[in-house]
Amino acid sequence: MVADFLHPPNGKSTHDRFGDERKADDASYASRLSLVFQQSSDSKGRYLFDKAELDLFHRRLTRMIDRLGAGVHGEADFEEARQLYVDVWRLIGACRQSRRM
Repeated sequence: MVADFLHPPNGKSTHDRFGDERKADDASYASRLSLVFQQSSDSKGRYLFDKAELDLFHRRLTRMIDRLGAGVHGEADFEEARQLYVDVWRLIGACRQSRRM
């Protein structure tokens, strides 16, 4: 998984740059991705993403993970899953372009 490569699980909770507690264990895929994106900055040290954008991404990803994990009773929207996939790679692309990931 992308989160495992970018922020391997360490079993610890940490506070992000906004002061919110984030788990970094194996099951906390969305939180680990959020931690990576929150720390990404450009060559001048400016953060690439603001809190509103990251919070929205985190909520959408967590909601999709919850829906998919509900088993036979879960339902997921293919279009939302596709858009999340695109958004993950858009954020990663911005981080890579800034070379401060």
